[in-house]
Amino acid sequence: MKVACITIEGENAIISADKFDWLCAQAAKVEKLEKVAEAAVRVVTWDWSDNDAECEADMRLLRAAVEAL
Repeated sequence: MKVACITIEGENAIISADKFDWLCAQAAKVEKLEKVAEAAVRVVTWDWSDNDAECEADMRLLRAAVEAL
């Protein structure tokens, strides 16, 4: 992909195509990390005195999100 320039909040910034590709890759990583954080929030808010099916399901979602990294 050849990118000559991108617009950031109304300003023009000229960056190389490899830097643009790197930025896109970082954005994808951030999306995955956000999923891990959301799953972790669900897990830590449970009352762990009883391990019911919902707790275990949230743990599986957290594991899957971490493994997707």
